[in-house]
Amino acid sequence: MLFDHVEAAVLLLLAFHCLLRRREAGLGGGAIWPLAAGLAAGVSVAVNYLSLVPAAIIFCYAIFVCRPRRQAGLFIVGALPAALLLGWYHAACFGSPLALANTFQSDMFSDDKLILGVFGLPAPDVAWKLLFSLRRGLFITSPVLLLGLFGLWRMSMTRRRRPEALLFAGCCLILWLINSSFNHWHGGFSIGPRYLIPVLPFLALPLASAFARLPKITMAVAFISIALLLTTTAVDAQPPLAFSNPLGQYYAPLLAGRTLTIESVRIDGPLSVIRH
Repeated sequence: MLFDHVEAAVLLLLAFHCLLRRREAGLGGGAIWPLAAGLAAGVSVAVNYLSLVPAAIIFCYAIFVCRPRRQAGLFIVGALPAALLLGWYHAACFGSPLALANTFQSDMFSDDKLILGVFGLPAPDVAWKLLFSLRRGLFITSPVLLLGLFGLWRMSMTRRRRPEALLFAGCCLILWLINSSFNHWHGGFSIGPRYLIPVLPFLALPLASAFARLPKITMAVAFISIALLLTTTAVDAQPPLAFSNPLGQYYAPLLAGRTLTIESVRIDGPLSVIRH
Protein backbone atom coordinates (compact mmCIF):
# COMPACT_ATOMS: atom_id res chain seq x y z
CA MET A 1 0.00 0.00 0.00
CA LEU A 2 3.08 2.26 0.42
CA PHE A 3 1.56 3.98 3.47
CA ASP A 4 4.27 5.78 5.43
CA HIS A 5 3.05 4.31 8.72
CA VAL A 6 4.55 0.92 7.84
CA GLU A 7 8.04 2.32 7.25
CA ALA A 8 7.75 4.43 10.42
CA ALA A 9 6.81 1.33 12.44
CA VAL A 10 9.74 -0.70 11.09
CA LEU A 11 12.22 2.09 11.81
CA LEU A 12 10.95 2.60 15.36
CA LEU A 13 11.26 -1.14 15.93
CA LEU A 14 14.81 -1.01 14.58
CA ALA A 15 15.67 1.85 16.96
CA PHE A 16 14.40 -0.18 19.90
CA HIS A 17 16.28 -3.26 18.70
CA CYS A 18 19.58 -1.35 18.63
CA LEU A 19 19.10 -0.09 22.18
CA LEU A 20 18.07 -3.53 23.40
CA ARG A 21 21.31 -4.87 21.94
CA ARG A 22 23.14 -2.12 23.83
CA ARG A 23 21.42 -3.09 27.08
CA GLU A 24 22.14 -6.77 26.66
CA ALA A 25 25.82 -6.00 25.98
CA GLY A 26 26.23 -4.34 29.39
CA LEU A 27 29.26 -2.22 30.17
CA GLY A 28 31.14 -3.66 27.21
CA GLY A 29 28.55 -2.51 24.70
CA GLY A 30 29.70 -0.39 21.80
CA ALA A 31 28.70 3.18 21.06
CA ILE A 32 27.46 2.10 17.63
CA TRP A 33 24.12 0.91 19.05
CA PRO A 34 22.74 4.25 20.38
CA LEU A 35 24.12 5.94 17.26
CA ALA A 36 22.27 3.48 14.99
CA ALA A 37 19.14 3.76 17.14
CA GLY A 38 19.15 7.53 16.73
CA LEU A 39 19.57 7.23 12.97
CA ALA A 40 16.63 4.82 12.70
CA ALA A 41 14.43 7.00 14.91
CA GLY A 42 15.43 10.13 12.98
CA VAL A 43 14.55 8.58 9.63
CA SER A 44 11.24 7.44 11.11
CA VAL A 45 10.43 11.06 12.03
CA ALA A 46 11.43 12.17 8.52
CA VAL A 47 8.97 9.60 7.15
CA ASN A 48 6.15 10.48 9.56
CA TYR A 49 6.11 13.53 11.84
CA LEU A 50 4.23 11.71 14.60
CA SER A 51 7.16 9.34 15.05
CA LEU A 52 8.72 12.18 17.03
CA VAL A 53 6.64 11.15 20.04
CA PRO A 54 7.68 7.47 20.25
CA ALA A 55 11.21 8.51 19.24
CA ALA A 56 11.33 10.75 22.32
CA ILE A 57 10.17 7.84 24.50
CA ILE A 58 12.82 5.60 22.93
CA PHE A 59 15.43 8.27 23.72
CA CYS A 60 14.37 8.10 27.39
CA TYR A 61 14.97 4.35 27.16
CA ALA A 62 18.41 5.09 25.69
CA ILE A 63 19.24 7.19 28.76
CA PHE A 64 18.31 4.21 30.93
CA VAL A 65 20.25 1.54 29.04
CA CYS A 66 23.44 3.40 28.11
CA ARG A 67 26.47 3.14 30.40
CA PRO A 68 28.17 5.55 30.70
CA ARG A 69 24.96 7.56 30.55
CA ARG A 70 26.49 10.29 28.38
CA GLN A 71 26.60 7.69 25.61
CA ALA A 72 22.85 8.28 25.19
CA GLY A 73 23.80 11.58 23.55
CA LEU A 74 24.89 9.56 20.54
CA PHE A 75 21.20 8.88 19.93
CA ILE A 76 20.78 12.60 19.18
CA VAL A 77 23.91 12.60 17.03
CA GLY A 78 22.55 9.67 15.03
CA ALA A 79 19.26 11.47 14.46
CA LEU A 80 20.89 14.68 13.18
CA PRO A 81 21.43 13.58 9.54
CA ALA A 82 17.73 12.78 9.17
CA ALA A 83 16.78 16.08 10.85
CA LEU A 84 19.03 18.05 8.51
CA LEU A 85 17.69 16.20 5.48
CA LEU A 86 14.11 16.87 6.57
CA GLY A 87 14.93 20.55 7.15
CA TRP A 88 16.44 20.80 3.67
CA TYR A 89 13.35 19.14 2.18
CA HIS A 90 11.07 21.60 3.98
CA ALA A 91 13.15 24.54 2.79
CA ALA A 92 13.16 23.29 -0.80
CA CYS A 93 9.42 22.55 -0.89
CA PHE A 94 7.89 25.06 1.51
CA GLY A 95 10.42 27.89 1.82
CA SER A 96 11.60 27.27 5.39
CA PRO A 97 13.26 24.36 7.22
CA LEU A 98 10.68 24.75 9.98
CA ALA A 99 7.63 24.78 7.69
CA LEU A 100 5.51 21.64 7.98
CA ALA A 101 3.76 19.94 5.11
CA ASN A 102 0.49 20.07 7.07
CA THR A 103 0.44 23.85 6.64
CA PHE A 104 -0.05 23.43 2.90
CA GLN A 105 -2.56 20.61 2.85
CA SER A 106 -6.04 20.95 1.37
CA ASP A 107 -8.51 23.04 3.36
CA MET A 108 -10.89 20.07 3.36
CA PHE A 109 -8.56 18.36 5.85
CA SER A 110 -7.85 21.37 8.08
CA ASP A 111 -9.67 23.31 10.79
CA ASP A 112 -8.25 26.61 12.02
CA LYS A 113 -9.55 25.89 15.52
CA LEU A 114 -7.35 22.80 15.87
CA ILE A 115 -3.63 22.43 16.60
CA LEU A 116 -1.76 22.25 13.27
CA GLY A 117 -5.22 22.31 11.75
CA VAL A 118 -5.91 18.67 12.66
CA PHE A 119 -5.49 17.93 16.39
CA GLY A 120 -7.96 18.61 19.20
CA LEU A 121 -8.67 16.84 22.47
CA PRO A 122 -8.87 13.01 22.50
CA ALA A 123 -12.45 11.92 21.88
CA PRO A 124 -13.58 8.97 24.06
CA ASP A 125 -15.90 7.57 21.37
CA VAL A 126 -13.12 7.71 18.78
CA ALA A 127 -10.67 6.07 21.20
CA TRP A 128 -13.15 3.20 21.60
CA LYS A 129 -13.77 2.89 17.86
CA LEU A 130 -10.03 2.68 17.15
CA LEU A 131 -9.90 -0.46 19.26
CA PHE A 132 -13.28 -2.17 19.03
CA SER A 133 -15.46 -0.84 16.19
CA LEU A 134 -16.32 -3.32 13.45
CA ARG A 135 -14.67 -1.22 10.75
CA ARG A 136 -11.67 0.37 12.48
CA GLY A 137 -11.13 -1.70 15.60
CA LEU A 138 -7.54 -2.83 16.06
CA PHE A 139 -8.60 -5.74 18.25
CA ILE A 140 -11.35 -6.75 15.79
CA THR A 141 -9.02 -7.17 12.81
CA SER A 142 -6.07 -8.37 14.95
CA PRO A 143 -7.56 -10.00 18.07
CA VAL A 144 -4.22 -11.59 18.97
CA LEU A 145 -3.01 -8.13 20.00
CA LEU A 146 -5.35 -8.34 23.00
CA LEU A 147 -2.99 -11.02 24.25
CA GLY A 148 -0.21 -8.53 23.58
CA LEU A 149 -1.74 -6.45 26.36
CA PHE A 150 -1.66 -9.52 28.60
CA GLY A 151 1.99 -10.08 27.70
CA LEU A 152 2.72 -6.43 28.41
CA TRP A 153 1.24 -6.81 31.87
CA ARG A 154 3.37 -9.92 32.48
CA MET A 155 6.47 -8.04 31.38
CA SER A 156 5.68 -5.21 33.80
CA MET A 157 5.60 -7.73 36.65
CA THR A 158 9.20 -8.74 35.90
CA ARG A 159 11.86 -6.33 37.08
CA ARG A 160 14.20 -7.29 34.26
CA ARG A 161 11.65 -6.43 31.53
CA ARG A 162 9.84 -3.57 33.25
CA PRO A 163 11.77 -0.85 31.33
CA GLU A 164 10.74 -2.41 28.00
CA ALA A 165 7.15 -2.74 29.26
CA LEU A 166 7.10 0.96 30.12
CA LEU A 167 8.53 1.84 26.71
CA PHE A 168 5.94 -0.27 24.88
CA ALA A 169 3.04 0.97 26.99
CA GLY A 170 4.09 4.60 26.60
CA CYS A 171 4.37 4.39 22.81
CA CYS A 172 1.04 2.59 22.46
CA LEU A 173 -0.88 4.84 24.83
CA ILE A 174 0.36 8.16 23.46
CA LEU A 175 -0.09 7.23 19.79
CA TRP A 176 -3.58 5.92 20.57
CA LEU A 177 -4.51 9.21 22.27
CA ILE A 178 -3.03 11.25 19.42
CA ASN A 179 -5.01 9.25 16.87
CA SER A 180 -8.20 9.75 18.90
CA SER A 181 -7.62 13.53 18.82
CA PHE A 182 -7.11 13.65 15.03
CA ASN A 183 -9.95 15.19 13.01
CA HIS A 184 -9.60 12.53 10.29
CA TRP A 185 -8.86 9.71 12.72
CA HIS A 186 -10.49 7.02 10.56
CA GLY A 187 -7.84 7.08 7.83
CA GLY A 188 -10.21 6.99 4.87
CA PHE A 189 -10.30 3.85 2.72
CA SER A 190 -8.62 1.20 4.86
CA ILE A 191 -9.44 -1.72 7.10
CA GLY A 192 -8.50 -1.21 10.72
CA PRO A 193 -6.82 1.89 12.19
CA ARG A 194 -3.95 2.58 9.79
CA TYR A 195 -2.66 5.49 11.86
CA LEU A 196 -2.00 3.00 14.67
CA ILE A 197 0.35 0.89 12.56
CA PRO A 198 3.42 2.29 14.41
CA VAL A 199 1.89 0.79 17.58
CA LEU A 200 1.92 -2.75 16.19
CA PRO A 201 5.55 -3.69 17.00
CA PHE A 202 5.09 -2.63 20.61
CA LEU A 203 1.98 -4.78 21.00
CA ALA A 204 3.40 -7.70 19.02
CA LEU A 205 6.67 -8.09 20.94
CA PRO A 206 4.90 -8.78 24.27
CA LEU A 207 3.18 -11.72 22.57
CA ALA A 208 6.33 -13.70 23.39
CA SER A 209 5.48 -13.35 27.06
CA ALA A 210 1.83 -14.23 26.41
CA PHE A 211 2.88 -17.31 24.44
CA ALA A 212 5.17 -18.44 27.27
CA ARG A 213 2.20 -18.40 29.64
CA LEU A 214 -0.69 -19.34 27.30
CA PRO A 215 0.85 -21.03 24.25
CA LYS A 216 -2.28 -22.79 22.92
CA ILE A 217 -4.59 -19.81 23.31
CA THR A 218 -2.03 -17.42 21.83
CA MET A 219 -1.47 -19.65 18.80
CA ALA A 220 -5.20 -20.14 18.24
CA VAL A 221 -5.97 -16.42 18.34
CA ALA A 222 -2.90 -15.72 16.19
CA PHE A 223 -4.24 -18.04 13.47
CA ILE A 224 -7.60 -16.23 13.61
CA SER A 225 -5.81 -12.91 13.17
CA ILE A 226 -3.76 -14.27 10.28
CA ALA A 227 -6.91 -15.56 8.58
CA LEU A 228 -8.69 -12.22 8.98
CA LEU A 229 -5.79 -10.17 7.61
CA LEU A 230 -5.10 -12.64 4.81
CA THR A 231 -8.75 -12.32 3.81
CA THR A 232 -8.68 -8.52 3.80
CA THR A 233 -5.43 -8.50 1.81
CA ALA A 234 -6.61 -11.06 -0.73
CA VAL A 235 -10.00 -9.43 -1.31
CA ASP A 236 -9.48 -5.68 -0.94
CA ALA A 237 -7.30 -3.77 1.54
CA GLN A 238 -9.39 -0.62 0.96
CA PRO A 239 -13.06 -1.53 1.47
CA PRO A 240 -15.70 1.05 0.49
CA LEU A 241 -16.82 3.43 3.23
CA ALA A 242 -20.43 2.33 2.71
CA PHE A 243 -19.93 -0.72 4.94
CA SER A 244 -19.96 -0.27 8.72
CA ASN A 245 -19.06 -3.95 9.12
CA PRO A 246 -16.80 -4.74 6.16
CA LEU A 247 -15.81 -8.17 7.49
CA GLY A 248 -19.42 -9.37 7.47
CA GLN A 249 -20.94 -7.22 4.73
CA TYR A 250 -18.10 -7.03 2.21
CA TYR A 251 -15.32 -9.56 2.72
CA ALA A 252 -17.37 -12.60 3.72
CA PRO A 253 -19.80 -12.41 0.75
CA LEU A 254 -17.00 -11.87 -1.78
CA LEU A 255 -14.88 -14.63 -0.27
CA ALA A 256 -17.90 -16.95 -0.55
CA GLY A 257 -18.16 -16.18 -4.27
CA ARG A 258 -21.19 -13.92 -4.11
CA THR A 259 -21.68 -10.79 -6.23
CA LEU A 260 -22.02 -7.30 -4.77
CA THR A 261 -23.14 -4.12 -6.52
CA ILE A 262 -21.63 -0.94 -5.11
CA GLU A 263 -22.56 2.38 -6.70
CA SER A 264 -23.59 0.59 -9.92
CA VAL A 265 -20.28 -1.31 -10.02
CA ARG A 266 -20.65 -5.10 -10.09
CA ILE A 267 -18.03 -6.95 -8.04
CA ASP A 268 -17.78 -10.72 -8.34
CA GLY A 269 -16.15 -12.97 -5.75
CA PRO A 270 -14.45 -15.01 -4.62
CA LEU A 271 -11.09 -13.22 -4.41
CA SER A 272 -9.38 -9.94 -5.25
CA VAL A 273 -11.46 -6.98 -6.41
CA ILE A 274 -8.32 -5.11 -7.51
CA ARG A 275 -8.94 -6.11 -11.13
CA HIS A 276 -12.16 -4.05 -11.04
